[in-house]
Amino acid sequence: MKSSQSPSEPAAAISTCATRPAPCCDYPGCASPAPLKCSRCLNNHYCSVAHQAAHWKLHKSHCVPTPPSPQLLQFTAESTPTSLNYANLTHFTTAFPTLQSTLSTFPDLLSQSFSAIFATTPSTWKYAQELSREARGVEKGGGGSALGYGEILPETVFEIMEVIRREYGVVYDLGSGSGRVLFASCLSHPFTSAYGLEYLPTLHENALHNLNLWRTNEEEAHCNSTPPRIEFVFTCGDITKIPNFKLTPNPTLLLCHATLFDKDLFACVQLTCENCDPGTTFVMVTKELRTGYVTGIETLGCRQYEMSWGWATIYIQRRV
Repeated sequence: MKSSQSPSEPAAAISTCATRPAPCCDYPGCASPAPLKCSRCLNNHYCSVAHQAAHWKLHKSHCVPTPPSPQLLQFTAESTPTSLNYANLTHFTTAFPTLQSTLSTFPDLLSQSFSAIFATTPSTWKYAQELSREARGVEKGGGGSALGYGEILPETVFEIMEVIRREYGVVYDLGSGSGRVLFASCLSHPFTSAYGLEYLPTLHENALHNLNLWRTNEEEAHCNSTPPRIEFVFTCGDITKIPNFKLTPNPTLLLCHATLFDKDLFACVQLTCENCDPGTTFVMVTKELRTGYVTGIETLGCRQYEMSWGWATIYIQRRV
C-alpha cells in the first residue's frame, strides 16, 4: 500500500530515546532532524519513512552493511571456528542442579549429557537422515531437494546459545526434524517453551520419540528437585499451505536450517520472520533473511560453523 504523503511531505518520524540532537536528514534538500537511520549501513539518516523510501534507489548503490558492534554481539566472521567456551556455561546447573559439583571436573559436560540421551539409534542424526531419505522416496517424483536433511551439531548449538543468551523465552525451530536441535538449545538454556514444526511425518514421529527420552532423563537428572519444566510442542505441517501463517506465541528465538529450502518455502519463512515482534532473534543456517527498513530485520553477525554434513555459515539476525 502506497503512502498518501509525497516524499516532500515527510511523515511523522518514529520517536526515539535520543540523548543528543539527531543528525540532519540525508534526503536531498531536507535539513530536518533525522532520528531514523538505515538499518543496513547505519550511516544514512532520515526524518521520516517517506524520505527514506524515496532516497533508497540512490542510496542502495552505496549502502554497505556495517559490521556488528562488539557491545551488541560477540560474533565475528572468521574462516575457522573457535573452541567452545565451557567456562561460561555454568547456567546449565540451573536446569540440572545435581550436576553442579561435577561441572568443573567435566569440561565437556553438555556434550556428554546430550550424547547420553540421544547417541543411540533411533535418536542419532544419521538415523533421522535415513528417515528423511525414505520419506522423500515416498513423495511424488521422489521429493524435492527442499526435504534434504542435515543438523546443526549440538556443540555448535551450545556455543550459539551462549553467544545470544536468550533465556527464559520461547524458542522455535522451523524444519525441526528429529527435534535434536531444540533439545540441545534447551539443554544449555532454560527456555520456558519450545516449538518444532516439521513437514515429514516420519521425522515428526522421531521427534516425539526423542521427547520421551528427554522427559525420562530429565526426571532422573533432577531427582527430587523441582526445576522449571520446559514445554515442548512438535507439529507436523506445511507452512506454504497455511494462509496468513503466524507463530503464536511470538518467539524469543527462531532457528531455521534453510540450506535446501526452495524459493517458495524460504519466502514463507521470510514473511513469518517479518511478522514476529521486535526483539526476536533469528538463527539462520546458510540463507540470510532480507534486511532493511521494509523487512524490519537487521543482521548482527555471521560465522562458519561445523554441521553434520560439513561447514556452513550461520547468520544471527534480529527483528527491529
